[in-house]
Amino acid sequence: MKIEKKHQKIENELDMIVRSELNRRVSQKPGNKDFSQKNTINQALESKNRQIVEIHHKGKVSNILPSMFSCWLQTREQGSLYLSAEETGEQSFKEYQNVKGRFETLFAASLMALADKELISIVKNKQKLFYDNYSIIREISVLTMTVKNIRKEINMTESVKPQDEEAAVSYLKEIAPFKADLQVIESRYIEIKEADYIEEAVKKLHGEIHSAAKSIDEKTQNALKYLFDQANQIFHTYKSTPASLKNLELFTAQKQELLRYSGIFDSINDIERKSKIEGFLLSIDKTVKNQQDELLKQKKHEARLLEKSQNEINETYNRFLEIKEMYSQGNLTAEAQQKNALAKLVKYRDILIANGQRIMARDIERFINSTGISKKNTGAASEHSEDFDYKKGFQILLPVTILLLLAVFIMIIK
Repeated sequence: MKIEKKHQKIENELDMIVRSELNRRVSQKPGNKDFSQKNTINQALESKNRQIVEIHHKGKVSNILPSMFSCWLQTREQGSLYLSAEETGEQSFKEYQNVKGRFETLFAASLMALADKELISIVKNKQKLFYDNYSIIREISVLTMTVKNIRKEINMTESVKPQDEEAAVSYLKEIAPFKADLQVIESRYIEIKEADYIEEAVKKLHGEIHSAAKSIDEKTQNALKYLFDQANQIFHTYKSTPASLKNLELFTAQKQELLRYSGIFDSINDIERKSKIEGFLLSIDKTVKNQQDELLKQKKHEARLLEKSQNEINETYNRFLEIKEMYSQGNLTAEAQQKNALAKLVKYRDILIANGQRIMARDIERFINSTGISKKNTGAASEHSEDFDYKKGFQILLPVTILLLLAVFIMIIK
């Protein structure tokens, strides 16, 4: 348990050193070291080399392990004890390489000489931790510089107040590539924003992204507002239009216009406004679907009525044909039969006319006229009616006449 606590203390100390060195690399300003700094670096490394040799002979390397590890990190790229060939002359760089090479040899030898192998493992893990996170910091540094350049380019463009759609779209398409690049970088920021050890680099990147996004918003707000206002006006027109079948064509046209605006915002990578227009489209789609369902329902109803009408037409005409066949076979010779057939034929004719089938109705009319059924039954009915009227009239008038004569006689007597 005591060993574990000792290791935990050293591990925590090395961890703090890694974090400190990573943050220092983020915060430092780029620039070459001057001559005095170069001499100071060599002197610092020589001093550390002597200290390691002395401690190594005493067998107490673990006592200066954090100090040695810190010095090793400072000799890595962008460290305070790091020099590149570009920063110094050839001779000075060779001297630095010799001093740094001795330090690295002594550091590696001292580390391998540790009796406690767990300490060796801890140091190597911290070395890997540093390299892994420094690699991400370098990536973030490139992204941060890219965002800075995007902001500069955006600020150099001249914002417009468009008077028509073409001008608005043209300007937004000019800005769109910058916005797309910024969105890609922002996606990477989201992936790493919770990462440990690189908080300073992430914070710096986020600040640049925010500034660039603000510049884009300021430059594009007029053009975006103009286009979105056009789309919004279409949606307001839709909402003020009654939902009915007669307006279905209008709703469809409004939908097509909003789809066009959605495509414009999609082409310029404006996800927010595209999403709002998609909300408009969902509302119109619902209305269009309801009206299309109503239209389909109406068409089905009309189809059923048409089918019913057609069935009635077919059935009526077939019955006419049946009567026609019966007549041709001599089965309608009796007066009662012909009278009954005539009534049916007239009914069938009227049904066909009511259903708009005047040609079929004329077929029945021609049959009636050609067979003489109509004349025969009309004459018989007329003759019967005339006999009936005379007889009835005589029966009614005789008693009335007698009463009138009797009344006249009585008046004469008086």
